[in-house]
Amino acid sequence: MNCKELKENMFAFQEHTLSPERRQAFLGHLAACNECTLVFRQFQLALSTVDDDKEAKPNPFAATRILQRIGSHIEKRPRYFLMAQNPWIIRPVVAAVSLAVGVFIGINMALREPSPDLGLDTESPVIQSLKSEFFITDFIEEDKSLTSFQ
Repeated sequence: MNCKELKENMFAFQEHTLSPERRQAFLGHLAACNECTLVFRQFQLALSTVDDDKEAKPNPFAATRILQRIGSHIEKRPRYFLMAQNPWIIRPVVAAVSLAVGVFIGINMALREPSPDLGLDTESPVIQSLKSEFFITDFIEEDKSLTSFQ
């Protein structure tokens, strides 16, 4: 038996399915070849590791212990802020505050007194040029305030 045949027959040898002649040839090659002996030992080690993993039984209480630890960790957390713990409170509070601010701004704008007359001369050259350019015969107070920005 050569090295290639030995590597091909390792599973059969391990499962005792080789014929007695092939089994003797396999053992003879293992005794003569150090490299194949090393490969066969690694093969047996790998198989024993797999067998050990198959036999390992999970602890039935592991999941319960893990969930208890998570629960105790959550309970020990400090509760700094009520809204951080209850996000369902945040949206209505933000909506109510926004509505109150909007009402406050609207009432202040409605009650604000109109700005005083800016004292624009309706006969100034700028106003006269605008009148002639746009064929406007009369400016109202709002138009006067718009021309003050030029």
